[in-house]
Amino acid sequence: SAMANIRVDGVGVGWHPANTGVIPAEEFFSAAGMRKEQDTETGFRMVLTEDMGRLGFPKITGLQGMKTVTLKVGSTSGGSFRVDVYRTAPDGSLAGSTEFTLGSLEKGYSFVTLPLAGLKNVENLYFEFHRLGREDLRVDGFSFR
Repeated sequence: SAMANIRVDGVGVGWHPANTGVIPAEEFFSAAGMRKEQDTETGFRMVLTEDMGRLGFPKITGLQGMKTVTLKVGSTSGGSFRVDVYRTAPDGSLAGSTEFTLGSLEKGYSFVTLPLAGLKNVENLYFEFHRLGREDLRVDGFSFR
């Protein structure tokens, strides 16, 4: 019995099943240093506006046994970035981290996969994006495996 995704946009309780494919980045519960932007290709995406930005997703369910998260990301100019994934709270325990370099967005979005450790079945996850230069970063969504 599939349940509909609940769009939260900063109000109410988040509910994101990890096993239903891609969770759109704009379905965040909390955001800092990022803004929502219309995307002709995919609807909406989140764009990094500061040197560090964060997206919070409470109550992601079905994470038991998930070992990786894959992010769909792009950069207009290309550049280097780091993503840190925290459990429970923005300053909670680090579940995974990786640096990645993107070519220009002319080649479309890229997929970055990082290992995750210690996930329980239900988690509040916080994705923290860091610019390692001055480039822009767009985040379209993520999925777990």
